Amino acid sequence: MNLDDIRNILLLQAIEENDEAEHFLPAAEKREAATASGAPLAKNVSRAEEDAFLAKRAAWLLRRVRSRFPDTTAWIEERSAGPPFGTISLVLCLAAVVVGFLTNELGPEKRINILSFPLLGILFWSALIYLREIHLFFRRWRPPGAPDWLEWLGERARTSEETAAAPEPTPLEAARLLFAKRWRRLTSPLPAARLKSILHCAAFLLAASAIGGMYVKGLANEYRAVWESTFFTEASQLRPFLEIVLGPAATLSGATLPSDAELTAMRWPAEGENAARWIHWYALTIGLFVLLPRAFLALAWRVRASRLARTLPFREISLPYFERVLSTSTGAALALRIVPYACEPDEEIRRAALGWRALLFKS
Repeated sequence: MNLDDIRNILLLQAIEENDEAEHFLPAAEKREAATASGAPLAKNVSRAEEDAFLAKRAAWLLRRVRSRFPDTTAWIEERSAGPPFGTISLVLCLAAVVVGFLTNELGPEKRINILSFPLLGILFWSALIYLREIHLFFRRWRPPGAPDWLEWLGERARTSEETAAAPEPTPLEAARLLFAKRWRRLTSPLPAARLKSILHCAAFLLAASAIGGMYVKGLANEYRAVWESTFFTEASQLRPFLEIVLGPAATLSGATLPSDAELTAMRWPAEGENAARWIHWYALTIGLFVLLPRAFLALAWRVRASRLARTLPFREISLPYFERVLSTSTGAALALRIVPYACEPDEEIRRAALGWRALLFKS
């Protein structure tokens, strides 16, 4: 099931729900479409086979509507362009590379403070993002009928404006508006997932280019590592912090962090020490805690976007509609006929009977 199939199914649903008199799609055509699409279906048919039937039926009936009412149904074939993800991705990734390389200025005086690396900020920012992503990635998809309060308020405002400004829409126009509203809400997770993948990719390039810039500048200049801090006044206070941030990298590189005496000797305004090992430790730390997780998250959100496009829960929009269509296509539905007895109904009673028929049609 792809997006085009789901879109066709929801288009047809909106038209049928606004065509109570069956002016646009007569009952005979619906039966013909069901037969052409594979009806009657087996009673134990799989979900995939049901979806395939719904997609074929929708495509068949939409062609009939388009051919019969070409002037008022052009919107059926319109496709929303959507966000230009290719352009967004290119711009963000190029900007990340440039900013990452230029941001990692090691210092005009060839001296770096091991507590004020831009990479330290990247580490802390990434840690906050990971906590947020854990919540978002594993949160279950919310059905279209349960928007959050901001979306609900915005929807109410748009509805009130349209009601005040526009006359009563025709059935096809009402179908178009209903479909647009449902489609927008149903597919909203897709661009969000793709954008998250792009942002994680950009963050990966930002951190990688910052490391690259650090090494490039370090090749032509000797930088000295020092430290100073308002909150760490003694080396014994600084060392536990460094153990948390740089300890894993130091262990992986087979080295140990400086002792308290060595850290004291590095405190500004002392001359400090050659910054090579500190650059290596920060690069390894960024690789472990930024590059690898960001690459994983970029891929995970991309895979999730692709999966969402194939598994959008479109049936949750109107379960009775799909139950009715499938039941009539499997032969499980019961035929119902309203027959007047001992009277000749007038026009008002006939209209009331049509109302009961429409109510049963939606139930």
